[in-house]
Amino acid sequence: MGLDNSISEKFVKAKTLTKEGDFEQAIEIWEEVIPVIETERYSQRIITFGEGSPDAHLLREYNSILKALASAYGYAGKCYYKVGKYEESLEYFKKALQEWLDLKDEVSVLHCYEDIAKALEGMREFQEAIRIRKHIDTRFKELKLEKFRDGNLNLLGMDLFNTGAYEEAYALHKRLIPMLIKTKRYEDLAYAYNRFANLSWKVNKSMVQYFIYKSKALEYFRKVCKDLDDDQKLGILRNLAENSDFLAYRIFKTKENKELKSLKVAKKAMIENLVDESITRYIRILKKEGTITEDDGFIYFLAMLGKDPERLIIYLRVSSAIAYATWLEKIKGKWNEKDTKVVHEFEWICHMLEKDEKLVKKYYSESVFEEIMRIYGNLKEFMKKHDIEPKKPGEIFEQ
Repeated sequence: MGLDNSISEKFVKAKTLTKEGDFEQAIEIWEEVIPVIETERYSQRIITFGEGSPDAHLLREYNSILKALASAYGYAGKCYYKVGKYEESLEYFKKALQEWLDLKDEVSVLHCYEDIAKALEGMREFQEAIRIRKHIDTRFKELKLEKFRDGNLNLLGMDLFNTGAYEEAYALHKRLIPMLIKTKRYEDLAYAYNRFANLSWKVNKSMVQYFIYKSKALEYFRKVCKDLDDDQKLGILRNLAENSDFLAYRIFKTKENKELKSLKVAKKAMIENLVDESITRYIRILKKEGTITEDDGFIYFLAMLGKDPERLIIYLRVSSAIAYATWLEKIKGKWNEKDTKVVHEFEWICHMLEKDEKLVKKYYSESVFEEIMRIYGNLKEFMKKHDIEPKKPGEIFEQ
C-alpha cells in the first residue's frame, strides 16, 4: 500500500470495524489515518512527478497511495452515513470521487456517484439524487455493466416516487421488475413490488393491480426473511407485517367493490400485466389446468378475491399477526418509541382476529386461534411494560 506499518495496521483495523458495523469507533480511526495518508500522497507526488516523467516503480507506489486514500474516504463516508451524518458523508464521498477520477477507475467512479446519491437522499435532496442516478444508469449501460444497473434503478424509482413523479416512476418499475427477477435480487424486488402497487393505484386507479403487486411484495418479503440473519430480518419483518395487515384492511374496506368480486376483471388485468410466470400459472388455473393451494402464495390471494374475500381477509390477518409477533420478539431489547405506531397496528390486527374468532376457527384449527390469543397476550404485556395506551380498533388506519 506504500504506507508505514503503523498506519497500515490502523487502516486495516478501521476497515474491519466499518465492515463489522462499529461505525463510531471506525470514524475515530479514519479521522486519525486520513490526514497521514493525505500527507503521504502529497510527498509521494513531489517525488514521483518532480523531475520529468516518473518511472514505473514510483508511479505504482503513488497510485497505491491514491487507492488507499480513495478507499479511506469511501469507508469514512459510509461510517458517517450509517450514523446519520449525511453532510459529513457527502463531503468524504466527494473526496473519494476525485481520487478515483485521478486513477481513471470508471467503475469505482460510478460506485462513488452511487454513494453520493445515497448521501443526498439522506439529506432529502431528491432532485439532485435523481439527476445523479440517471447519469449513473446511462454510464452503466454504455459500459455494458448491466449487473450494476438494477440496484441503482431501484433507488431511482424510490426517489421518483418520493418526489411525486408517479408516471415516470411507474414506467421505470415496469422495466425494473423483470431485471430484478432475472438477477434474483429478492429484497429489492419486494420493495419494488410494494412501490409498484402504490404506483398502480396512483397512476391507473386500478385496485386489481394494487392487490396483485402488494401480494407479490408479500411473497418476496417472506422469501428474503428465510435467507437473512436475525438482525437483518427486523426491517423486512416490519414491512411484511405492515403490508399484510394494511392489505387485509383495504380488502375489508372494499370487499363489496364489484371489481374485486370479478374473476374476469382480475384475469383481464393479469393478461395485461404479465410480470412473471406466476401470473401465467394462475391463468392456467382459471382454465382448470391446475389446482389452487395456500402454498401458491399470491395466486391463492387472487383466487380468493373472486371466490371468498372473507377467507382472504382472515388469511392475511393471521399471516400478519405471525409476522408482527416475530418482529416484536426481535425488538424487545432494542425498543424505540418510533415503533409505537407499528405496535398499534399489531394491536388492531390481533383485536380483529379475536373479534372474528368463529371465522378463524372456520378456516384454521382451534390451536391456531389459541396461538393468536397467546401472541395477543404477549403484545398486551409489552404495551403495559412500555406504557403504550391502547387505541380504538382501526383508529391507526383511519388517521
